Amino acid sequence: MDIIEELVNNNQELIDDYIKRLIEKLYNATRYSYQHERQWSKKNNVPGTEGVYGIFDEDKLCYVGETACLQERMNDIHDTIRRNIAKLDFGYKGANSKNKADDETEEKITKRMEQLKIAWIEVKLGRSELEEKIIEIKDPKYNKKTKRLLKRKSNKNS
Repeated sequence: MDIIEELVNNNQELIDDYIKRLIEKLYNATRYSYQHERQWSKKNNVPGTEGVYGIFDEDKLCYVGETACLQERMNDIHDTIRRNIAKLDFGYKGANSKNKADDETEEKITKRMEQLKIAWIEVKLGRSELEEKIIEIKDPKYNKKTKRLLKRKSNKNS
């Protein structure tokens, strides 16, 4: 067993508490309406630091992510969410920035996006682990199950 595994095993309760507190912090963070416009993140004082962000439909988390720079990610999250809404809510599989749906579906996607709110917290240590734990616990609608998370689950079940 290496030093990291030993530290994790001996401090699992502390780690679980840390993650629980960060999840609560994300859920209690200020939520902002998202508009797809340049400099949105600067207008809303999004910090240029690392962190975890959540996209909410009322009180239900529908997407979570982690990033090394919250400000940059908030400026480009639009395409990710738009693509997932198109696919999961409207069955449109080919959605991307160059391949748009018909006008009626595009209008529905835009209206759906306008209902969502974004919150974020600064996290300097354990961003990926926090993101994975939130996906595991909350199962956000627009998150794909990553290979890393699926591998982790299969290792737990072994």
